Amino acid sequence: MSGPAVYYLSKVTTTMGLSQSEAWSLSLKYLMGMVFVVGVIFLYTFYWMNRNVLTDKRHYDPEAMGEKKKKAKLSLGESLKFIMKSRYLGLLAVLVLSYGVSINIFEGVWKGQIKLAFPTENEYNAVMGGLSTVTGVIAITLMLVGSNILRRFSWRTAALITPCVLLAGIMIFFGVVFHNNSLLPEGLKIKEAIAQGLMSRELIVFAVFLGLGVNAFGKAVKYSLFDPTKEMAYIPLDPELKIKGKAAVDVIGGRGGKSGGSYIQMGLLTAFAGSALYQLVHIIAPILVIVVIGWIFSVFGLSKKFKALTKSED
Repeated sequence: MSGPAVYYLSKVTTTMGLSQSEAWSLSLKYLMGMVFVVGVIFLYTFYWMNRNVLTDKRHYDPEAMGEKKKKAKLSLGESLKFIMKSRYLGLLAVLVLSYGVSINIFEGVWKGQIKLAFPTENEYNAVMGGLSTVTGVIAITLMLVGSNILRRFSWRTAALITPCVLLAGIMIFFGVVFHNNSLLPEGLKIKEAIAQGLMSRELIVFAVFLGLGVNAFGKAVKYSLFDPTKEMAYIPLDPELKIKGKAAVDVIGGRGGKSGGSYIQMGLLTAFAGSALYQLVHIIAPILVIVVIGWIFSVFGLSKKFKALTKSED
């Protein structure tokens, strides 16, 4: 629901005859007003639940619930040690780490293309609203289809869909960006080439919408297939590995993936000072292909261990 609202407000405020800064200011006021209203509804709902539901033993009885399990909290060092002891958890961490790195780097290049094609704040915001909308539609559709995939096919098949979709999408997107870069006269940047009429803006817009589709599908597949298959992989483990293993994988894989992708981008921009990320696709693309192929191999390795554990449990 947020996507269409962001898109609509970004478009409406630009048709009011205001300057770019005034239109963006008005759009922000409307958006923050919506945040405030929804926040009040959220707080009231939370208050009502605590007053009327959690005090009614028909709905919630603390005594019947028993002792609540504490979530394991591990430091970075403890997480590394725990994962190093278990190859199974190591493969799980590679899955989560690879997803974080690939999406983070891909988004860095894609958002750079948005700024080239849609330089004003409202235009940029409208594209991000479109991303939320498309992601939501695809995610809801895949939520319905995803359960059937998990029911009818093997764990390995369901787990391979996310990296395979991302690999295909990333290669096509970077191919288009690389093609656009090859059309640039030497020494000119895309903005200058478009301004001088040496390059068509439509090529950049095409790259933006292609990237939007890949990004939306990648995130939607994560919600509907990647996360469920990842959580399923913990089922055959013993209680200690389930609790501590999940905490370790979340620290190393989840947080490490995002920060790892950021460090790679920072390193490249530092090494090639003065270059934008879209100018480094010939370096970034091979890095991402290697990361995703490593992810695919990890799925195959984890699948064998998952099958062996579930058979021994049966």
